[in-house]
Amino acid sequence: MHFKYSAILNIVFVTFMFGLGLPMLFPYALLAIIVLWVSEKALFFYSYRLPPMYDASLGTNVINKMKVAPIFMMVFGYWFFSSNQLLNNRQISPVMRKSDTPLTDHTYASLFKEDGWNAPAWPLLVMSFIMIVQYFFGGYLGGLVVRCFPSFKIGDIELNEEIDTYWNSLDDNDRKWTIAEEEHFRSFNKMSFQTWGVEKGSVDFSMMSDQSLADCKASKSGPKSLQGTHSYDILANPRYYNAFNYVAVAQDEGDKREEFIIDDDSDEDNDFWQSDKVRIGLNMAYFPESMGKGFSFTYVGKDKKDNEANPLI
Repeated sequence: MHFKYSAILNIVFVTFMFGLGLPMLFPYALLAIIVLWVSEKALFFYSYRLPPMYDASLGTNVINKMKVAPIFMMVFGYWFFSSNQLLNNRQISPVMRKSDTPLTDHTYASLFKEDGWNAPAWPLLVMSFIMIVQYFFGGYLGGLVVRCFPSFKIGDIELNEEIDTYWNSLDDNDRKWTIAEEEHFRSFNKMSFQTWGVEKGSVDFSMMSDQSLADCKASKSGPKSLQGTHSYDILANPRYYNAFNYVAVAQDEGDKREEFIIDDDSDEDNDFWQSDKVRIGLNMAYFPESMGKGFSFTYVGKDKKDNEANPLI
């Protein structure tokens, strides 16, 4: 990123410093910035793998440096336009020898002469003075103006981007997935975990607060919905739930989750455990220490013999 910022600063400062004397620098600078923008867009979408871990300080620093470029343009522009040799062929002193220094009669003393205040040079000189004062004393002068005219103060601007709440930004499928997952794993609190060595209902598998679940159920899809993976839940990402062979709780109307799951025992009522243990395993880090020490991935089905012969671990 710092190389790209350096290139932009180089283009801007060279163009502003010499552009009034060499006007062709402006279209060249525009072309260079367009090429840089297009190439960066293409690399961003097709090449870069991870975004750079930069904060706003680098961009703010570059913008503050760019504020000096217009001052350079005004100062150098005045120097160009106050030169008679650059604008016309008058006041040209002949050079008798190659080693002689050309006499241009173009010095800093022109500021105090009538020739130094001829158009189009003098508007650039006036603007350079104004910009220099604004750059160095703009904050102080702005404070004085606000103190004299309090109505000129710019307060905190509240942006209205017409973005709805998170729950209303979910589409119907994402909302259905969220509610079904939460309600299913909350039902674990009502089950008996004697095989895990814990008391009934002593383990909380909920991932949302009661208020959040209520807000999710009461929400309605707005005109704009979230694109891609809607949640930080790892099993909401298709890449991960495919890798874990996880079958989501929410299915299409008429479809049963158990019909998509096959395990090794003859008990067809415990097939859901084949997928549920994926989520439980991913959340084991949040289990109480007392439960974690005696935890065992087992499930008591109808046929105890099949369960012992084919443990689900």
